[in-house]
Amino acid sequence: MKKFACQYKIVRFAPFLETEEFANIGVLVFCPAKSQFEFQLAPSRFGRVTQFFHNMDKRVYKTIIKTLEAEFERAKKLVEKNNSELGKAIFTELSRPKGGVVLFSDTRVLLTENIAQETERLFDHFIGRSFNTRDYREKYLEKNLRQTLKRINLDRVYKKATLNTGLMEITLPFVRADDIFEKRAIKPLAFDQSTIGNAVKHADLWLSQAEHIIEADVSAEDLLFTLDLESVDDKSLEQYLKKFKGKLSMLGVQAINAEDESAIIEFARKH
Repeated sequence: MKKFACQYKIVRFAPFLETEEFANIGVLVFCPAKSQFEFQLAPSRFGRVTQFFHNMDKRVYKTIIKTLEAEFERAKKLVEKNNSELGKAIFTELSRPKGGVVLFSDTRVLLTENIAQETERLFDHFIGRSFNTRDYREKYLEKNLRQTLKRINLDRVYKKATLNTGLMEITLPFVRADDIFEKRAIKPLAFDQSTIGNAVKHADLWLSQAEHIIEADVSAEDLLFTLDLESVDDKSLEQYLKKFKGKLSMLGVQAINAEDESAIIEFARKH
């Protein structure tokens, strides 16, 4: 198939220009030969961005995404109805430096057979892969918990370990295993995935994992989940997580707010 030369730019979100920090939130692609304009933006609920810029009002990001989506959609329809020269002008105007919190990378060039598929690939490369929200947020929670354990001299007691449940192996970031005390484990959980559905699936996964863990060699009362409820800003997800906590409680497993440091310390110190 014939390959077409395309121009593309990365859309960046920079709410605090004085720090020069930004997050990639989308891509714009324009093919002059076909007068075709494509774009893809991160979802309006994108915890990786709001957690990175934690001092920012979350509504700012959501408003920007909705505004850009409407603007880019109008541009896409306009380019489709006009010639390539006007398409170039629209692409240039759309992505020129305007000041404010939205920035664009320099124009880059590529060859592709399918512009729409290439747009998805670029998005996955620059945004999807670089912002694995669950991994990033949970690593952040683990880092904070590790610092808490270090302050109470338990950082060498609780270590990353893989538990063999018989049917599967489950890796947990904080496991206490020695010859004196019963085995204990702590697992931070974040729910800032790109969609509500993915957040629900994440909770369901760990409910199932909890069942396997307590059927193996960790008692239910010796398993603790610390839940990152502060980053949850959807009412339906909040209600679901209440049910999730209830199901864990029925298993005998503790689940507390990740911000409740005193409760975490009490659990970690308990023999």
